[in-house]
Amino acid sequence: MATSERERLERTLGPDRPLVALQILLESALLIGAVVEFLLFGSGYTLVDVLVNIAVGLVLVVVGLVIASKAKRDLARNFTTSPTPVPDGSLVETGIYGRMRHPMYLGVLLVSYGWAVLWGSWFALVGSLVMTAFLLYKSRREDRLLMGRYPGYAEYKRRVPGGIVPR
Repeated sequence: MATSERERLERTLGPDRPLVALQILLESALLIGAVVEFLLFGSGYTLVDVLVNIAVGLVLVVVGLVIASKAKRDLARNFTTSPTPVPDGSLVETGIYGRMRHPMYLGVLLVSYGWAVLWGSWFALVGSLVMTAFLLYKSRREDRLLMGRYPGYAEYKRRVPGGIVPR
């Protein structure tokens, strides 16, 4: 792997590799588990149920992807999957971050729940609940780390009270 690729990967993963690995594992289990559940047990739903699941699930997935994409674009060079901020980063308070502090996590959750609805999967629904608890923990950890890194974060947190859900 070239040095610049390695540096980019280090910057994206950050120092919290076990936490990032756990999130990837949860996301993968949720995505694969829903499909496996469907293949093994079928849906047992009527055609109308399936069409509603597809419509609602796709809307949630698309909205989640749009929010996550906007969050990543607004973070720009500050983006990392780790709760620890990048070493040379700056506090982003504009764009979607002017409405909520952790929009990327909201995007991930909308995709997770949308995937569960899309496949009519109880496994993915339970996985989404676990992902919610995990991302609430990760967002609180990230808030503490950002508070320690940026002097203006306490004021930002007061001004933008919505963590994962905008207020």
